[in-house]
Amino acid sequence: STWGIILEVNSHMLPTDRKRSTQPYNIIFAISRCIRCLCLFGVWVSLTTTAVPTSVLATWYMFIASCIFLPLQRPWLEKKKQIGKEEVKSIVMCGGFHAVSVYFLLTGVRVCGPSAALLVECLDLFISAITPTKSDSRGVIPKLRWKLRVAVVALLGYLILWLALAFAEVDEHREGDLVLTEADHIQKPSFVSPTATETSIAFIGLFISVVFRNILKNRSKALAYEVGGAKRLQSLIVPSTVVWLLVPATVATIRSEVSFSVFNYFFTNLFIAFGLFVLTFYMDSLSLPHIHSQLKSKIGCLLPAVVGVGIESSITAHQWEPALVWASLLCLLFGSSLLDDQTVDSDTQPSRQRHVIWNSLPTSRGIRAFFRSVLEGRDTRRILMFLTLNLMFTAVEALYGYFTNSLSLISDASHMLFDCTALAIGLYAAYMSKWRATQTFSYGYGRFEVLSGFVNGVFLVVIAFLVLVEALERLFDPPEINTNQLLLVSVCGFCVNMVGIVFFHEHHTHAHSHGGGECALSGDSSDSHGHAHAANFNMQGIFLHILADTLGSLGVIVSCLVIEWWKWYIIDPLCSLIISVLIVASVIPLLRQSAQTLLQRAPEYMEHSLEEALIDVKRVDGVVSCQRPHFWTFVNDEVVGTLHVSINESADPQVVLKNVSLLLANRGVRKTTVQVQVTRER
Repeated sequence: STWGIILEVNSHMLPTDRKRSTQPYNIIFAISRCIRCLCLFGVWVSLTTTAVPTSVLATWYMFIASCIFLPLQRPWLEKKKQIGKEEVKSIVMCGGFHAVSVYFLLTGVRVCGPSAALLVECLDLFISAITPTKSDSRGVIPKLRWKLRVAVVALLGYLILWLALAFAEVDEHREGDLVLTEADHIQKPSFVSPTATETSIAFIGLFISVVFRNILKNRSKALAYEVGGAKRLQSLIVPSTVVWLLVPATVATIRSEVSFSVFNYFFTNLFIAFGLFVLTFYMDSLSLPHIHSQLKSKIGCLLPAVVGVGIESSITAHQWEPALVWASLLCLLFGSSLLDDQTVDSDTQPSRQRHVIWNSLPTSRGIRAFFRSVLEGRDTRRILMFLTLNLMFTAVEALYGYFTNSLSLISDASHMLFDCTALAIGLYAAYMSKWRATQTFSYGYGRFEVLSGFVNGVFLVVIAFLVLVEALERLFDPPEINTNQLLLVSVCGFCVNMVGIVFFHEHHTHAHSHGGGECALSGDSSDSHGHAHAANFNMQGIFLHILADTLGSLGVIVSCLVIEWWKWYIIDPLCSLIISVLIVASVIPLLRQSAQTLLQRAPEYMEHSLEEALIDVKRVDGVVSCQRPHFWTFVNDEVVGTLHVSINESADPQVVLKNVSLLLANRGVRKTTVQVQVTRER
């Protein structure tokens, strides 16, 4: 029910048709918050494994973000709205607010951890509820009591969190954790083991970060209109943030007693800066205008907090009591449920008020409809079965790794969890593709399967690139590898992945092209032909994920055996190099074809057939000419076309329309829109 608390909205908040139309934006916003959560973990790793000062790393991140924002938005163009001196002052001031917010956020992440930062960001949920409004004049006493309850619950949650962090003990040499030594050529940072005072100051800094971020948000609303849009404003604020951060970064560099370089882990920091400050900004700009305010707060605050606490509870080196942190999270969840009690007007009868926890029970209609739809389809049923198997193996592996304190098992469990995420995306995309068309999405939701295949393909390319970079680094200096538990884990993973290969092997073929060859279609053969050439990109993406994992497990097995018998440690980067190349080679066709479908390209295998179809259309009785032909693949084998046909005055428009539509249908164009225009003879 925890996830229901985060994602469920009472039925009185949104109309039924609006729920359906805004659901894709809810998913985009949820993905954006998860990306932010993962990026904060990346910031935490960068700060705790290198000697780079916080202000220097913050400046570096904002500089990378500026280098991306400025070319994309080009705020200096003359055709855009002119910016006056007052607007420049406001932009500089907003840059200062942003600099303070980013600096305290990164400091809190460094000392307290990313989960604490995400929990403190839940303060946004309660600020708007506790602050007085004009509507408080009616029913003053009940509202004050309600606000007092919410404030007490939130304060209790943050007090528990402070106790868990301030009095935590850090074991610097716990087995399985990353311990930096002199052999690493990196001096161990002094902030790995903060005192209770340092932790308390950093914890307060997280609240300061939230406050300044809200000030920046309020000032940006009016300023965005004056400078010509929120995106242009962001592209101007980020460079001014760099200027503000340069002063503390310079001072920290001069005072630092340890040599460091911001170019260490360059690609990792590049991805972190892009995800944390650029990608999430554009995803939020796309989704937030379409999301209900209460659901916006829940997804934006509670979802990353739950994910962050769950991740850090298993991998952190802090010896804080997990029960205290989870108790803090439960207090915040309970406080959010108290907010839902006030969404109904005070005149509404208590019997009609429906608590959000009740709505989030697993027996709700939406979940039953989801599983009913999934179990009806053959492919979705197999995805669900393999996802369940993967989750079970991940849970067993994570628990065994936790109790045996094995870092390799926990790392592999995290990798398996990423694969489960890809499977979940594919499963939900297959479910969404069956939704009926609405007024907003008039073509339906079938393209979600294509988009899911493209996203999974991009994920695989990123993974392969990271593996390739790491393999090239290890190729010249191969490290020693302990194969005691690695062989057992890889064999078990290989067996699990082989189940997926058996389930989805029929989707290994990619849609192919005949080039300029003839591809004639006639009569009822169009359906079979379409299926022969088309491919389900969503299932292809899932299959390629499973294939990549299978190849990875096979490579680990080979590496373990070779290292065990001959001590050839170079075999590990060699296998990783070969596997990454094979993954990219297998994913490129999927990316190319799914991108062509998203860009509405005419089907390759029908190009010659469509040319002949247009010639045949001109031969239809009464047709003078045909203009503006547009044909594209909507999803899988469903080809859509539009055509403008001119006829003479003697021709019957209905007969011509019927003949042209039938001719195109015989050529494989299932959905056609033909505009018939009568040409008058002079």
